[in-house]
Amino acid sequence: PVLPQQKKTVWWPWVVGGGGLAFLILVGIIGWLVMKPSTTPLSLPALAGTPIPFSGLRISPQNVGQVTQLARWGKGSIEEITFSPDGRLLAVLSPLGVYLYDATTLEEMRFIETEASSAVFSPDGQTLTSVSDNGPVRVWRVADGTLLRILDDEKTSSAFSPDGQLLAVLSPPGIYVYNAATLEEMSFIEIDASSVVFSPNEETLASVSADGKTMQLWHISDGTVLSTLEEQRESVNTLAFAPDGQTLASGLEDGTIQLWRVADGTLLHTLEAQKGSVSSVTFAPDGQTLASVSRGNVSDDATVQLWQVADGTLLHTLEGTPVWVWSVAFSPDGQTLASVDFRDTVRLWRVNDGTLLRTLEEISKVAFSPDGQTLASGSDDGTIQLWQVADGRLLHTLEEQKILTDIAVFAPDGQTLALSGPRAGAIQLWRVADG
Repeated sequence: PVLPQQKKTVWWPWVVGGGGLAFLILVGIIGWLVMKPSTTPLSLPALAGTPIPFSGLRISPQNVGQVTQLARWGKGSIEEITFSPDGRLLAVLSPLGVYLYDATTLEEMRFIETEASSAVFSPDGQTLTSVSDNGPVRVWRVADGTLLRILDDEKTSSAFSPDGQLLAVLSPPGIYVYNAATLEEMSFIEIDASSVVFSPNEETLASVSADGKTMQLWHISDGTVLSTLEEQRESVNTLAFAPDGQTLASGLEDGTIQLWRVADGTLLHTLEAQKGSVSSVTFAPDGQTLASVSRGNVSDDATVQLWQVADGTLLHTLEGTPVWVWSVAFSPDGQTLASVDFRDTVRLWRVNDGTLLRTLEEISKVAFSPDGQTLASGSDDGTIQLWQVADGRLLHTLEEQKILTDIAVFAPDGQTLALSGPRAGAIQLWRVADG
């Protein structure tokens, strides 16, 4: 469709980008509306290359009130994707809102217009809770996109429990714990905290004070304090519960790692990392091994170490990590550890002896399948590959269409892989069995 013709129509001889096109459309239509009122219905241009009436009228304080959104093309960059618990729906977060798709056909089911930085389905898949960095928490009914509940309190940060059933919101003057599906307040903890971590059984909450030097354990059901762990001389950088919830690991700025008994707050072991501050601690799925990441003051100074939780013995220092490691993750079976450094290099290690199995260069994203048998990697050139974790063997290279992926998510049954990201502009679903 083309706007009604004026006496002077300007045909732009060059290609106009998306932002420039939108600006020219607005300016042209404002000029047309202000300079020549008409009762003729207004048709909007649909594609780049459409002739744009242009009166030369500038946007000014006098006419700015007439600037309105006339049309919107595209769905925004893809920031996050998540499957529903049954694997039937795919929630896609963009700056414009949350899109819900059929996970098999990728047919768009509905659109929820909201600001969201993360979202989680309720365990029964009936509701979706969205969290915004600077805005409210909202609960939506998945069936029709109806807003069920809104939490508009000021907050500094938030965290979901491991299964997504609880939501902790840090909001002055303390920590509020909500049922994530209904936003019903479960408990309130009056403390000035900078971060919180849920225990796996969702009975205990660990907090770090605003100054980073005091850790406390709280009973979630009534908000009472269970233990105040001894005050630290250096800031606490990271916390992690063991899978059984009975041990808490803390990583400190001074390079020490502490293991605490959750039941009574007793310090069990103090471990000395090889270099610098401890940036990450992660338990293996069986809780018997702890992986730590420490780093010095220069970019080529990083150490990944594996510790025996029972007695604090150092098992292995992983050789071959010459640059800062951002994160580590155990495979679901606990047999393999993946480390990712700031140069987008992923290394796969055999946990029982610290052997380096494989190095993947220029990888922007990795994800383990739910059974831990397969690793998906996405590289900076758009190549997607599936690897057998046990021996590092390449299973499939997904050749059909390269996609610049920053997001890789397996469906709950591990049979489908969803790929996307802010740079991708699309979502792809792949069958894992044959690529």
